[in-house]
Amino acid sequence: MRAFVSGALTLAFVGMANAQSISSFQVGQLNGITSFRSGNTLSLTLSGTPTLNYNNTTYQVLNIFGMWALDDTNDLSATGLDSGDWKYHDNYAGQGGIAGWKTQNANQGVYAGQSVSLTFASLAGQEEALGYHVRLTSNLPGGGNTLFIRNTAAVPEPASLAALGLGAAALLRRLRKS
Repeated sequence: MRAFVSGALTLAFVGMANAQSISSFQVGQLNGITSFRSGNTLSLTLSGTPTLNYNNTTYQVLNIFGMWALDDTNDLSATGLDSGDWKYHDNYAGQGGIAGWKTQNANQGVYAGQSVSLTFASLAGQEEALGYHVRLTSNLPGGGNTLFIRNTAAVPEPASLAALGLGAAALLRRLRKS
């Protein structure tokens, strides 16, 4: 009986270690990345020197090896397929689901100066944020150099950018008339 309980606990811990949920993501600000959703596609580009501001400390980002749409309100539904090194992953255990991709290990993914676009087979609803599995060039306090980050930097959707651009153009036109 003791062996059965021990085995069951081991399997439970292994399952938890591999599972991601929205509560896994820490709040931080990624700089030097461009990411957005356009239709069913999530795109990510890292500049030459991406950084992460986390707990009042700036870290250099080595690579990003996971990217998800994060859903606070449980209105997002998605299906997807693996794409090369990127394996589709979702978790819809009630409110706070995620859907996106991760690589099999931290040595894969997007490095400085690279980009990736990954497309869902279907994606409906609205994500409240994008989340990333980030590998840093130095260890965090307490050890480890990887972190799930919910980016606090606002990244407007292309439609929002278009609306802002039209508003700016209208304002310039009005100023020129005056």
